Amino acid sequence: MTRLGRFSVSTSLLAALLSLPCVCAAAEYEEPTQYCHNAAEAAYLQAVAQGDALPDAMYNRVQDWCLADAYRAYLAATPSVSLNELIAFDIENERAAQ
Repeated sequence: MTRLGRFSVSTSLLAALLSLPCVCAAAEYEEPTQYCHNAAEAAYLQAVAQGDALPDAMYNRVQDWCLADAYRAYLAATPSVSLNELIAFDIENERAAQ
């Protein structure tokens, strides 16, 4: 038996699982427009409730973050995207946020 965190797995089962090819494929990217709008709208309403003078800035920030996070998740799930491309996306996204 091999311990994986708090679980015990037989060695033969672990070997069989590790020998399986990793098959993860992303569906075609579809922007989560409504989900990101809802998250940004909630942030906007919270900013208004807190007396923020510029609640639109909070809306835009949350909207942009949500869309970028969703696209990054898509890139991470796409087998043809290399780690270097994912890192380049993260760096570019960090620059755009500043």
